[in-house]
Amino acid sequence: MSEQQPPTATSAPPGAADTPERRERAFREAVARVEALDQGAPRRAHGRDKFALFVMIVLLAIGWAHTFHEMWFRWFEAWRHTHLPLWDRLTEGDSYYTHGPMVPVVALLLAWFIFRPKKIGLPTRCTRRSNLAGGVMLGMSLFVQLFAARADVMFLSGFALLGVIASLVMLWGGTPLLRAYWLPIAVLIFMIPLPMDAIAKLNYQLKYFATEQALWLTQNVFGIPAILDGSEVLLKPGPDGKPKILVVENVCGGLRSLISLTFFAALFAIVCRATGWWRLLILLLALPVAVMSNILRITSMNVVAHHWTVADAGEGSTFHDMSGIMVFVVALALLFGVEQVILKIGHLLKRDWGDNRLLGYLDHLAKLRGPLPRVYRPVVMCSVAATVALSVWFSFDDPKFNRGNVAAGAIPKTLVVDGVACAGTDTELDDLSLAILQTDDYLFRHFTGEQTRFNVLIVFSPNNRKGTHPPEVCLEGSGNDIVGKRAFVLDDVVAGKRLRMRELIASGDTHENYHAYVYKCGSRYTNSYLIQQLLIFVNGLIESNSAGALIRFDVPVERGDVESARALARHVIREVMPMIDAEMP
Repeated sequence: MSEQQPPTATSAPPGAADTPERRERAFREAVARVEALDQGAPRRAHGRDKFALFVMIVLLAIGWAHTFHEMWFRWFEAWRHTHLPLWDRLTEGDSYYTHGPMVPVVALLLAWFIFRPKKIGLPTRCTRRSNLAGGVMLGMSLFVQLFAARADVMFLSGFALLGVIASLVMLWGGTPLLRAYWLPIAVLIFMIPLPMDAIAKLNYQLKYFATEQALWLTQNVFGIPAILDGSEVLLKPGPDGKPKILVVENVCGGLRSLISLTFFAALFAIVCRATGWWRLLILLLALPVAVMSNILRITSMNVVAHHWTVADAGEGSTFHDMSGIMVFVVALALLFGVEQVILKIGHLLKRDWGDNRLLGYLDHLAKLRGPLPRVYRPVVMCSVAATVALSVWFSFDDPKFNRGNVAAGAIPKTLVVDGVACAGTDTELDDLSLAILQTDDYLFRHFTGEQTRFNVLIVFSPNNRKGTHPPEVCLEGSGNDIVGKRAFVLDDVVAGKRLRMRELIASGDTHENYHAYVYKCGSRYTNSYLIQQLLIFVNGLIESNSAGALIRFDVPVERGDVESARALARHVIREVMPMIDAEMP
């Protein structure tokens, strides 16, 4: 048996000799064919990846359209007032996130800077580890989005979007691509508004902290006698003998400038000359710097009100408006000063703590260039598409507006409180309030009797958790200042159980009111808004009683006598709450 020769790349014609020259020519032809295939494949894959990227952008836009719709009303709180001119709808209201639309623009500019001027491009190197990490991150982000869409929680949905974007970048280009573009993704966090309940709590705490510190400066540095009464600073009467009372508004507490300044401090940390961990320190210093700037602002208003008039320092005055701008000037000047101190100390210690390059860390990524990102991944696209479809279905599944008369029938129109007969008169809420609450099932009844006045407000929704809002938000939105807040417990009120409630003292221009409220979630009661929202959501999932309600009692404070208002409110609560518990599901 003769020995078989291995096959060659091309079969020689019959009778032709298999010479080395022929074999070399056949090898060159085979290499040319492979190179032609390699050159053609990326072009076809690149076009497919472009289409896949376009589809992914469309999917994300559809899936998070409802989230951005909710964000828009938080960025511009007066946008719902359609009768206002466009400029007023953009500038009016007490929004803490007017910088929100600027954030995506800044993120896109950063991404463009990374892609073009530094010529980083799209560095990629996908590995099994990066694919696993990206897949886990994507799965968790999509799960959070489904939860947020089902519960209609804009805050969580916004963070889920950031997680989805980061995980897609990881899956498409591996760790190098995420290292190159993590900064534009991280900047997007500043466009997501905090929950209103968190805003109300932080605002209250910051306002009183800033006011107390400003009062100390007013007394000990400027030698001006002043007393703090709630959110009011009582100053020495003027020449006319009238007392000077400076009201510290919510916007003076520092939270608005704290949120906005943190965003601008992040931009400053990006472009400043300090390097490494020093930039992180500058970013972290934005928090105390914002609070300090507002303390100085309140102090300056106290000084102006003492030497001139309250009108010269109060809301609407030129000094008040200019001082709001100066808060940012002072804060940015302080951050710039911190940067200079860092550089000076580094120079004295002969340490290289300065870097004039913008985004200098990108220089270490140039050597990591690889093939174009592989965007076309059917499993990833199908997962995102399924999540988007469910998110859209959830947004249309929940009723947009609940109608009923459960709240109106919860209590009678005549009540006997502490032996006094009180007759009730109903008041209608305006259309804008009902649109925000998404329910017309409410009761707002004013009771009057012999030297007795109080209100009962019930907002009920059978299956929509957005039917209730923290009273702090509504009261502050109507021009009141929260000057007192605490929790309290009443025993043996509802079926022999302890009733945990919360009280507020709200001060307006010409009045002061005591408010006590509790949330109902199914058959339970709580004074925590977050717990109520969670219980309503869980009850809805397990097909239990997903009804929710806000129950609020209002008593006017006469001549500053808060204790009498508190005592009357507790008599009303003990009389009314058993009726509400029996009548309301």
